[in-house]
Amino acid sequence: MDTELKITTYLLESSHDVAPIEQKMLQEINPSQVVTVHIAAYMHNTVMVHTLVALLQKIIPRVAVKHLSAQKNQPATLVIYECPSCMEHAEDFARTDALLFALYQENQAHKNLLLKSRHDVVQRYFTDPLTNLPNLYKLRDDTLESSEVTLIVFAVDNFKLVNDFYGFVVGDFLLEQLSLTLSSHAQEGTLYRLSGSEFILKIDRYIDYYELKSIMEQLTERLSHLSYQYNAIRIYLDLTLAAVAGHKIDHIFSKASMTLQHAKNMQLHYAIYEDHMRFEDAYETNLKISLNIRNAVKNSGVVPYFQPIIDNKTNKIVKYEALARLIDQEGTILGPKAFIPIAKKMKVYAHVTQTILLKSLETFKDSPFDVSINLCLDDIVNEEMYAFIFETLAKFREPKRVIFELIESEHIQDYHVVTRFINEVRRYGARIAIDEFGGRFSNFIYLTKTTVDYLKIDGGLIEAIEEDPSVRITIESIVAFAKKLSIKTIAVHVHSSTVLAKVQALGIDFSQGYHIDEPHPSIKNSRD
Repeated sequence: MDTELKITTYLLESSHDVAPIEQKMLQEINPSQVVTVHIAAYMHNTVMVHTLVALLQKIIPRVAVKHLSAQKNQPATLVIYECPSCMEHAEDFARTDALLFALYQENQAHKNLLLKSRHDVVQRYFTDPLTNLPNLYKLRDDTLESSEVTLIVFAVDNFKLVNDFYGFVVGDFLLEQLSLTLSSHAQEGTLYRLSGSEFILKIDRYIDYYELKSIMEQLTERLSHLSYQYNAIRIYLDLTLAAVAGHKIDHIFSKASMTLQHAKNMQLHYAIYEDHMRFEDAYETNLKISLNIRNAVKNSGVVPYFQPIIDNKTNKIVKYEALARLIDQEGTILGPKAFIPIAKKMKVYAHVTQTILLKSLETFKDSPFDVSINLCLDDIVNEEMYAFIFETLAKFREPKRVIFELIESEHIQDYHVVTRFINEVRRYGARIAIDEFGGRFSNFIYLTKTTVDYLKIDGGLIEAIEEDPSVRITIESIVAFAKKLSIKTIAVHVHSSTVLAKVQALGIDFSQGYHIDEPHPSIKNSRD
């Protein structure tokens, strides 16, 4: 059968659309040629569908109306099929109509499957596959709908250590169990898993400081020393918590992250963000310094400044210490404490050390003075940096005038690494000084394991030498011990003539500090 099928489709949102469609139908269709009518709607027992059926029975009373299903929240669809030739072949068209109906049902099935697949993909995007908790993306999406919110972050202490030791299978098991524990203690709100071993509880209301403090204390007590059994292994987990509440959600995630980092740095069980903390100011400063460091590295803005060191017997300059400085684009000069820690995080610290070493040795190549250059453990354990130091030292005409200062406060534990470096330095004829000796991590046994030439006594001790008798006794002990080992001593942070007189009286060999002179970008050309 050769049929010419005309299909006309109308969409209806409500019963108010029926009257306009009636006018269109009268203009666009021929009732005598209509062979079948389909109405697709989510619900058929509605005023709109009843009104539409009544209209069709009035215009095309001989045609039966077939009701089809449709998706929720979708407009109802009226489909009218016209076929002039079909009127003479009713039996053939019955088969055609049945085929149309079957095709519609198959199409709906495919559509439903597609919608389900789409829903599953969206769910996977917003769900953590390990714990089945909503994830960071879901948290961000949900928070946009909140006007007031309180966030509580849970972070596992040293989870990487546990994961590395026991393996990721055990690590995943612990995270699954922890998610159940946290969910059981979340009396309100929604728990999400962030990346790694961090979880966050979102409560859709602002909680004032005192109530929040009470909640944090209860959570800390309940979640202290969590214990989980994996086969025959008993594993304990400890958490660090952080909380922030806001009437506005601006920057609330960054505040939560900064508060958590503050709690970890201060080794607190928990921390609550308060506006007066102004963590963001420090982060902003660090970001600015980071940019300055990048520009300085690129534009030769890392330079050494040289501070003189005098012989306490003659009061004459005998050596200089090279101190790293960073000069930004505005000409501001930053000291090492302001930029070295950030340079290490940015992984450009090696460039800083290389620059200071090269520029210092270039400055002192024709000088009669010795030069001290600071190194840290990172320089010694880095094989590339290690090789660079000795390649540069080998090119210097008088290596014996070079002193490398190692910071004792870094609490050196691997003496083999340090001894290897010191032996290589001494093979070139250069010398070794231990900086900040007498400070937080001082260890006299350290001196028996290595061969050093100088001890630079911690500046905090020298600054307190006038007020604290116990400090004087400590310094006397250091000096006496050093003399027995034939190690020269250097007093740093000598800030007054009185302090200079005291360190000289104690038998300290050399002095350095602002009373003698501040660091400068240049040095004297002679000893005169």
